[in-house]
Amino acid sequence: GEDWLGDNADQDAFLFLHTYEIHMPYTPPWTYVKKVLGYHRTKFLGGVRELQNYIDGAPPHIAKEIEGRYDAGILYTDELLGGFLENLEASGLADNMLLIITSDHGEAFWEHGKWGHNGDLLGPQLTDIPLFVRLPRAAFPDAVPKVIDTEVSFMDVMPTVLDALGVEPDNDIDGFSLLPELIDRPISAADEEARERRTVTIDGVDRLVGLTEARNFISARAGGWTAVVAGPANEAVESEIWPALYDLSTDPRELSPLPLSGPTAQALSDAAGQLIGRPGDTGKTPRKVQIKPQLRRRLEALGYL
Repeated sequence: GEDWLGDNADQDAFLFLHTYEIHMPYTPPWTYVKKVLGYHRTKFLGGVRELQNYIDGAPPHIAKEIEGRYDAGILYTDELLGGFLENLEASGLADNMLLIITSDHGEAFWEHGKWGHNGDLLGPQLTDIPLFVRLPRAAFPDAVPKVIDTEVSFMDVMPTVLDALGVEPDNDIDGFSLLPELIDRPISAADEEARERRTVTIDGVDRLVGLTEARNFISARAGGWTAVVAGPANEAVESEIWPALYDLSTDPRELSPLPLSGPTAQALSDAAGQLIGRPGDTGKTPRKVQIKPQLRRRLEALGYL
């Protein structure tokens, strides 16, 4: 990535740098495993097939090693990214670069009965992902570090990039630019429409809502509450805990489900129903695709089926 950026430093460039260091299999360098666990000769070695044995649970000593290896991958990736950013600074490239660091999902470790990130798993263990936006100093010299204390989403990345480039996005997407919060930039007309669609009233106060879709359930979060409701694809799937409501002020990890009732639950459920399927929802039944057995086994092992 660094070499490529250096070779293209004299022209407009876009780089998508994808790392799998935190993703399964959990096989970071042994030195990082030792930093987390205190030892590195683990009984659990981190392989994908090995992980399949523990989808529904693991003995305490194995669970400790599974989570420890995952955390070691995070530590290793953090160090790799740190070195990458230091080199960008030293080369001067960072001054003219919009840098965004994020992820597509987290990982569950049996909080809701399963390990991984596939199927119907939801909860902050999967949905609370990192999102760092660093603006180029050359274009935004007055920008100062800050934390946005509102419900933002992965879908807001694209509008943020377009806004930083001075490009007006289409007005039929539910993502909005983060620049108004980051540098007090005025909200565009397209962003205003997206924000209105992503707004729900909780206890008389308008709040931005975050939405995450699993295979058969949807998680909607706003104003310190989360509602998990059945999605449009739900075919009477039984769940021991969902649908449910969570009070994040007392249950930030969403481990104690409450009945899905009352005005807050209704407001979040309505928001989920209005946002799901937008945009481009044609109402047509999805086309069935035949997946070859070998590919299916690989996708299942990675948690995508």
